[in-house]
Amino acid sequence: MTVSQTNSAGTTAIGQEQAYLDMLYRLLDEARDRTERALAQTHGSGGAGGTFQARLERDIAAAEQARRLAQLNAVEHGLCFGRTDAVPADTGPDTEHAGTLYIGRIGLRDDEHEPRLIDWRAPAAHPFYAATPRDPAGLIRRRHIYTRNRTVTGVDDEVFDLDRLPEPDRRTLSGEAMLIASITSSRTGRMSDVVATIQAEQDRVIRSALQGVLVVQGGPGTGKTVAALHRAAYLLYTHRRTLERRGVLVIGPNATFLRYISQVLPSLGETDVVLSSIGELFPGVTAAPDDDPVAAVVKGDHRMTGVLRRAVRDLQRVPPGDLVVTADGVRMTVPRDRVLRARDRARGLRKPHNAARKLFVTEVLGALAQALGRGAGPGRARRAVAVPDPAAAGRRAPGRGRCAAPGRTGLY
Repeated sequence: MTVSQTNSAGTTAIGQEQAYLDMLYRLLDEARDRTERALAQTHGSGGAGGTFQARLERDIAAAEQARRLAQLNAVEHGLCFGRTDAVPADTGPDTEHAGTLYIGRIGLRDDEHEPRLIDWRAPAAHPFYAATPRDPAGLIRRRHIYTRNRTVTGVDDEVFDLDRLPEPDRRTLSGEAMLIASITSSRTGRMSDVVATIQAEQDRVIRSALQGVLVVQGGPGTGKTVAALHRAAYLLYTHRRTLERRGVLVIGPNATFLRYISQVLPSLGETDVVLSSIGELFPGVTAAPDDDPVAAVVKGDHRMTGVLRRAVRDLQRVPPGDLVVTADGVRMTVPRDRVLRARDRARGLRKPHNAARKLFVTEVLGALAQALGRGAGPGRARRAVAVPDPAAAGRRAPGRGRCAAPGRTGLY
């Protein structure tokens, strides 16, 4: 239930949370200062000389420190937005606030390495989003904290078990701040994150497993895009090592849309995501819009797939004569019928052009290697790295798959 009490109780709750927020911002400022000093020191160590490995390690360290600094700068606004009070594991005089956690955009620890702010993507923060009156996920209370810059402007309490709430906390219960904050919030022309108000249904989408394809359907304005962006931030937090190697790409319909959503991920602590429109996916190429409605209808017709398939097949041409390639002063000749056979084998796979092209390239390289081997006579210091002819491999007799004797060039 959402609980609302007197203005004095709300003021007391705001004062308590303001003191905690001040401590969190002090930790944030200290983390920034440490990172800035470390980055300056790393840049200062880049004098002339040194080994390649030392320079590489310096550049990697500088890039990581710059990324961390950008992350710390991006979470300045709305650093902490929630608090959960759970049933403590142990009971005793010192466990009144043992089950209290503060939820924010990133995680922060104090000098004793005790967690003071929990990253919203961490498993410990999951009950903040998943708790419902029917299934409170072990929570006694969920509190939403509203801030402007570094000032607490309101709190909103949802109590799941009033009997377990300590008496001092009962006197500071406050409510209705969520509704007021939503109504009075200003519009900026850009999408903002909803990390402080994620609903249980959205949380299930955001925290779904990495494997497979996840499709989210819904009408306009139902939060599909913002849920997808929060999911990208969550996956980067949970599977960072995997996704840092693969990368994360967010595709939008146009540049206007990308500008609209551009601030969501940085505000969630993620700055290493690439945003691109469909027309700019290929590096260095920007697709121009076609303003002709008639042409748009033709291009969008499903029959265009057949037209494109025939056009690609028509471009799968071979030279009118033998294929002649000169590399490093060596002339290699592949008979035309061998090239035709490679093309026909690739077409016989019935795969898309780019996939079938790999077989064609492999067979032509094998033929070129054989031509190079035939041109390397005895006594010439030339090495041939050859790819076998797949067609000839099936005709080779058992026991013939060995390297030729020294002074000769042979195939495996």
